[in-house]
Amino acid sequence: MEPSTDKQEALRRQLACYGADPRRWPDRVEGHAPQEWVAQENSLDEALSALALEEVPSDLRKRVLAIGQQRRESGFWWWPFGPLWQPVAALALSAMLGLGMGSMWAPPVSEDPAWQEVVELMQGLPGELENEP
Repeated sequence: MEPSTDKQEALRRQLACYGADPRRWPDRVEGHAPQEWVAQENSLDEALSALALEEVPSDLRKRVLAIGQQRRESGFWWWPFGPLWQPVAALALSAMLGLGMGSMWAPPVSEDPAWQEVVELMQGLPGELENEP
């Protein structure tokens, strides 16, 4: 049976994020957590505490900062995926290909008068449009 009040849900989230030790919580949530929640978080805290910490290479900070500096010097802080000309060229070539293919192929011929009217409007026959009142 799990409580469903807002305070209990906030307490549950706090337990899940920060563990069972209230000293690690950024702010306190009033209320009492069921013992099963606390026991579950305690077991997880103990398992995480038993893990050995890995040594971080001393030059890791320098390497990470160097990568950030390279990106800043590239001039495109809003495009971190390499040279900007590549996606722009791909977009331009695909647009040119589509326009070229569309202009080389004639529209389908149909005997339907509504279709003929659409084709005439698309072609913009100037003689007919100028003569209308």
